Amino acid sequence: MNYDRFSVAVILQAFGIALIPIIFTWTIVREYTLITSISLVVIWLFMVFYLIYYVRRTNKELAGFLRTLKHKDFTQKYIEEKGEKTFKELYEAFNQIRKAISQAKIEKESEHHYFLNTIQHVGIGLISFNEEGKIEIYNEAASIIFSKKNVRKVQDLKTIKEDFADFL
Repeated sequence: MNYDRFSVAVILQAFGIALIPIIFTWTIVREYTLITSISLVVIWLFMVFYLIYYVRRTNKELAGFLRTLKHKDFTQKYIEEKGEKTFKELYEAFNQIRKAISQAKIEKESEHHYFLNTIQHVGIGLISFNEEGKIEIYNEAASIIFSKKNVRKVQDLKTIKEDFADFL
């Protein structure tokens, strides 16, 4: 129901594109309708190009929105006031989705910072590293235990004990 105007416009364009050649065929056999025949050809060409433009416009807007999601660019805002009702509703939906994703991203980032802050202030030494040996979490208690502030790789902990990195 939201896109009734779009559907009606496309149906009317398609109907016009189908009907004009029939009328053109009728007028071409009449001598006195030459200008009408030429006008019908011009109208028919206009309707074909406008239908293509009209459908492509919607596809272009949708593709642009999906590209912004793909690239995680939530700064683009669609202006809902311009254009016809169908596109206003489309832009409104785009903006609602953009806001919801942006809000979820902010909440996730906030929770992540809270998690990291909690880890930094816990009284137990915590070290987390990946398969390559890159340390991802190294809290304040761990830096006190190992007497090292900036540790980037597990190999940096060899100064404590030679086979300590291999042990981990």
